[in-house]
Amino acid sequence: MTHRMKLVIGLIALSLLSVFLLQAYYGWQVYQQHTLALHKEVNHALKASIKTADARRIDKLNEFFEQEIRDPEKAKIELRMTDEGAKIFFVDPKTGYNRISLRHKHWKDSTAASKNIEQRMIDYNRSLLEKGSIFYWTDEIGKELKKRHLKSHLSMDLLTQEMRRQLTAKGIEREFSFHLINDSTKSTVAPTRNTLISDTLPARLVKHTKIAAAIINPHYELLQRLGSVLLFTVLVLLLIITSFMVLMRLLNQQKKLSKLKDDFIDNVTHELITPIATLKLALETLSKDTSIPQPNKYLQLSEQQTQRIAEVVDHIIQTSFVDESQAGLNLEDVWVEDLLEEVVSYHQITAQKSLEVVFHPTTHHRVWSDRQHLANVFHNVISNAIKYGPAQEAMVKIILESKKEKLAIQISDNGPGISASERTRIFEKFHRINTTDTHEVKGLGIGLYYTRGILQQLKGDIQLIRSSLRGSTFEITLPITDEYVRSRLDF
Repeated sequence: MTHRMKLVIGLIALSLLSVFLLQAYYGWQVYQQHTLALHKEVNHALKASIKTADARRIDKLNEFFEQEIRDPEKAKIELRMTDEGAKIFFVDPKTGYNRISLRHKHWKDSTAASKNIEQRMIDYNRSLLEKGSIFYWTDEIGKELKKRHLKSHLSMDLLTQEMRRQLTAKGIEREFSFHLINDSTKSTVAPTRNTLISDTLPARLVKHTKIAAAIINPHYELLQRLGSVLLFTVLVLLLIITSFMVLMRLLNQQKKLSKLKDDFIDNVTHELITPIATLKLALETLSKDTSIPQPNKYLQLSEQQTQRIAEVVDHIIQTSFVDESQAGLNLEDVWVEDLLEEVVSYHQITAQKSLEVVFHPTTHHRVWSDRQHLANVFHNVISNAIKYGPAQEAMVKIILESKKEKLAIQISDNGPGISASERTRIFEKFHRINTTDTHEVKGLGIGLYYTRGILQQLKGDIQLIRSSLRGSTFEITLPITDEYVRSRLDF
């Protein structure tokens, strides 16, 4: 698996994990929001239930008061005209003492007015009971009201029934229970994993003063509320996982096809090596045959095309070597300046155009490298400089410079330069610069791909450092080695 393939798979896996974590975080946040909402609903239901049950308790107390004030032996209500206007007097028949007097707007001493006055007294007493106050209308009634008030408590049956009704009205169908608390004990109830506890509220109970409601297994209720969110999250994750699996399958298929293609090309190129060598030998023999007029343009054309085929096969084999990654490197001490002089001499003899080479080495640098592959690197860069140089005269300039433990080899030309849009792609496999004369300059677009690949295997690199209409400059970097450094860079 290539480095690029591993990078793609890693990025896809990272994206999948990021989306999964994001969805999980979003689901957790929504779950927490629904938990808070459920807690508020349970609190509201408990408050409403306590209020309803307490209202029923007060109704019973007020019913007793209503019966008492209608008993003429225990209470007497009189409407009198005073200097301040009409007033209602509540009189204790036994003592004749007036406990309370209330203003009355209209002077009407009738049965209807009497009932109106009684209802007003009943309502007033209820308002006092709701505030937790006991008013002594008479000594006897006051004492009995206080006694009954102290003994009255909320009905647990009514509280349970009302709690169920409140929860059902809110769509909560889970089982619940009550926690009863005294003032002398803890004031709150700790929740458990399987319960949701409401706030602790005051309540008049038989042996307790506070109450809290607990929803049993609230997670089922929360999951029901989160149904659409969970379904959407699961669908998104399944879609991403499915897409990842399909993509991985396609990548594997593409990898197999690429491997088959590479194997086919390798087999074909290796099969061509022997016929090409035989053909070159035969052409060389014919060129020396005195019975054939010399020079012969057909023989020259055949030799040129045979050489071109041999170069294509050689480039393909070189590319296959790069793709195999460090297979069969033959490392040795290489004097860079000597190797460059050999390559320059070769191109000065074989160049098809006028060539000027500026190369004046004054130092000698030794590197631990593969001589053959390093020579191929220099051949590729220099041949490109010649091919893309002006037709009248190509110029190649070579400068060596030591940079710490690195040797920088700058190779410049006087070609038309490389456009900004092409600079990031020139090292890609089979990429050729798109110009009007692309097909006039022969090549397969694998020279720089091979150059960078083999240099990286040799712990070096190549970069395009400058390019303009006056030419381009490539910089090759190699580690300068001696016995100590070489031991650290050994393969």
